Amino acid sequence: MAVDFDYVPGNPVNRFSNLGSIEGKIIDQLVKSEAPQAIELWRLLKYANLNALVKTTDTPDLTTAEKWGLVCMEDGLPTTKRVFSVPFIDDAWTQEVSCLYIYVDWIIPINPYISDIIITVETVTSSKLGYLVPNNNPLLNPSANPNDYHSNGTKNVVVAPLKSRATVMLADVCALFNGLYIDDIGPMMLDKKRDEKSYSEQSLWNNRNFFGHSTHFVLPVGSLGEKPSYC
Repeated sequence: MAVDFDYVPGNPVNRFSNLGSIEGKIIDQLVKSEAPQAIELWRLLKYANLNALVKTTDTPDLTTAEKWGLVCMEDGLPTTKRVFSVPFIDDAWTQEVSCLYIYVDWIIPINPYISDIIITVETVTSSKLGYLVPNNNPLLNPSANPNDYHSNGTKNVVVAPLKSRATVMLADVCALFNGLYIDDIGPMMLDKKRDEKSYSEQSLWNNRNFFGHSTHFVLPVGSLGEKPSYC
């Protein structure tokens, strides 16, 4: 006869009911987002060249199917996939691409009812893909960052003639995920006052082939129940 665990009646505590779906929900929102930073990030994940930000007939924005095609749904390698729901652990990484790793990192219990979940987003790029030609001409790119150029009255003068791919990926991740509401869970936040583990640093490299940032978002989670349940 099967025997269940014993729980104290009338004592609901955090059951972490939605913990296992966090990465998938974040990736789903990233795929569906039409924000300029999301479009830009997907371009950086697909196009491994200096002009990855410059939209042409040969390098169009990604379709939804193309985005899902870059998401690893099984055991996969950066040779074909770019978005993963596991940590970046490959010190022998040599692919000349850029990748995104999203995963639950820490659980910080505030009390028996609420915990802060630290979600880490890692942006990794090949050391051979360090720079980007900005797409900051507003005539060609209506969504160009207005801080990347200024008008002298007769023409637009570019003030950011080059960009770092790693920094652009970091900026896109921070802009997209800070405050992102995860369905049935709550908002992701960059908030060091909430938890000291919430910050970003360039901590990924092997001195030869790749480098990148680890950014740690805090997500308060509290799904109460007397027993484990998905309700």
